[in-house]
Amino acid sequence: MNTDRTLRGYRAWFVIAYLVAVTGLSVTVTRPEFAALSLTGAVCAGCVFRGRKAAVFAIAFCLPAAVIAALVNPMVNHLGVTVLFYLFSNPVTAEAFYYGAAAGSVFAAVIMWFYAFRSVMTGENFAAAAGRAMPKTALTLRIALGCEPALRSDIREISDARAMLGEKRNLRHGLKTLDAAVGCALEDSVETAAQLRARGFGLRPRTDYGAAKGGTVFFTVAAVAFAVTAAARVFSGAYFYYPVFTMPYGAADIVSAVAFGALCFLPAATGAYGKLKWRLSKSKI
Repeated sequence: MNTDRTLRGYRAWFVIAYLVAVTGLSVTVTRPEFAALSLTGAVCAGCVFRGRKAAVFAIAFCLPAAVIAALVNPMVNHLGVTVLFYLFSNPVTAEAFYYGAAAGSVFAAVIMWFYAFRSVMTGENFAAAAGRAMPKTALTLRIALGCEPALRSDIREISDARAMLGEKRNLRHGLKTLDAAVGCALEDSVETAAQLRARGFGLRPRTDYGAAKGGTVFFTVAAVAFAVTAAARVFSGAYFYYPVFTMPYGAADIVSAVAFGALCFLPAATGAYGKLKWRLSKSKI
């Protein structure tokens, strides 16, 4: 996994606040340029954080989701005055197509943002964010996030071992493999509980996990970009998809788009800068 070490070292609440801000603006402001910026920024962040897997995920899932939404919405929503053609005596309008494309892009962007930040917001980050206020919940979430890759690895190993013994890979093989993997997971959970009890989990005074203290510049730039975007949207012109597609582009609209673009591309720029800095430091050794 091509994980970015720069953002992983930031305060967990900074990263969570950024993710809430960028996805919140993406969902609430469904202008075409906002949807395009959010989706493009999410794809760039995913490629920086997770490498080729993010590009494959974007092409295989996010792009088809946006295209399907753009094509399906005009079939079920017949609002709008610009009729392109008639399908089964129902009008297919340009306004419905525009809205479907924007909504599909927003949906794909939100999925891509969470996919990109999956490698940044690890179990340790969640433990650092909620460890003091909700220690048991943070620990449960940390263990749950760690179980998924461990369970996947156990399933692969057990399946390969059974196949080497001559067992065919069919439905029965899959059920037996899943049963064995779940049994291993239950045994590991019992051992983990015994280890926590032996180490005094739950006793007072309670200590909490302390993460790195970076991310102040990242959070400041993100906060300024978010504030400028929100303030500019207050003074921007109203936009409508129905009954006529109306999308004004005044000074406030341009400012909000530029600020939102800076907000969307901030993680990719930060991650690329961290990788470049790391390569330069390695070249000096």
